[in-house]
Amino acid sequence: MKPKLMNMTEKDIVRMVADDPKVGNNKTNKYYRDYIYRKFGRKISPVQVTKAIGSLESRLNNDFSFMENSAKKFLLDCDYDEFLARRMLNRVAG
Repeated sequence: MKPKLMNMTEKDIVRMVADDPKVGNNKTNKYYRDYIYRKFGRKISPVQVTKAIGSLESRLNNDFSFMENSAKKFLLDCDYDEFLARRMLNRVAG
């Protein structure tokens, strides 16, 4: 296993796999568990998958267009200054 992966939590690995365009986030929890075990040798529980990327039902029904429009407006409000936007998000997220 690569050193970078050794320091990653199970949640981080699930998110990394779901964000991979080749895999996507529309697979079953069992698919992610099997894929991660085959590729990275890490055992992941179904609960960890759900906590990391949400339930399958919510993943299939999510419409991100509203959030994308809000994000575009937020960047416009920050004059497309990514540093300022990240700083504001970090302040709000805690």
